[in-house]
Formats: sequence, structure tokens, C-alpha cells
Amino acid sequence: MKNDDAEQLEDSILPGGAGSALHPKSMTLAERTDALDATVWGKDFDWNSLQKLAEFLEAFVVQPNHIIFRTHAPSHFLCLIVSGAVKIEKPDSTGSLKPIRTIGAGRAFGEIAILDSGRRTAHATAEQETILLVLTKGNFEALSETYPRLALDLTLRLARILTARLRQASGMLVEHL
Repeated sequence: MKNDDAEQLEDSILPGGAGSALHPKSMTLAERTDALDATVWGKDFDWNSLQKLAEFLEAFVVQPNHIIFRTHAPSHFLCLIVSGAVKIEKPDSTGSLKPIRTIGAGRAFGEIAILDSGRRTAHATAEQETILLVLTKGNFEALSETYPRLALDLTLRLARILTARLRQASGMLVEHL
């Protein structure tokens, strides 16, 4: 991971100061590839592509109840859950956090960060000790330069995830009109 990416990652993580929630976890390229294969992306990419993608991922561990990111924080990275669980919440009009979903091993969250440079749209908190594979925006850009076809395939995968969520949200919204 580039130094400026690490600083951006740390600046996005609260509470307790820069970087206190996520702690680097040592994983070999082979271990990161195996972990990636067990995620939702494992079925979308062949082994060679997973190995290439794993070159650009960093592993972190988050302790229970630590916030990974907050709503409106800068968004510079997406996460894949290797083990553990993450609660996703959004503040309502009064600022109270409302649970959206809890996601577990093999799932991804924070994908919008790779596609735009906007602010976070939700809170993400570890519900138990959680191991994450993290792809920063800077590492995604490096991936794009090194393996442009893989970066395009990943972008299309992210677009499918986000459009499915948009369809689901619009379906739920119509019930409240």
C-alpha cells in the first residue's frame, strides 16, 4: 500500500485517533489469495485474477465494537470480510443510528469508495473480531495501471453489486410512498 493510502485509511477510521480501529495483519500473498477466493469475488474471478488482485490488498484486524468508518467520513477504501461480522447503520433524521444489515465472512462493503470520492453513506462497526482485506482507492488505481482488464472486470462487478442494492432500495422505498 502506498504511504498516502495508509494515511488516508487511518484518517478515515475512528474513534481513538488515527488508525486505532484497524491493525495490520500479516498475511502472505497466498493467504490473501485463499481468503479472497472465499469471498463473493471468488466465484467471479479465476485463480490467476484472484492472485493478481491479492497483490493490491492489505489485511487488517478490527476488534469488536470498533468503528471501521462513520457516515460522512472520507471514503478511500473498500473492505472484504475474511472472518467476523460488520454491522452497517445509517443515521435517521434525528441522528440516531438505525441498523441496515449485518454482513459476515465473504461479503464486501464500502464499494462506493472505489468508484467515487464522496463521503461515506453509512457507519460500519465490527460486531466481533473481524479480519478484513482492504482495497484502497490508490491501490485500485495502481491495479488499473498494472492490470487494466482486471480493473475493468472489478469495476463491472462493483457496478452489478451497487445496481442490485439500488433496485432493492427503490423497491423498499415504493412501499413507503
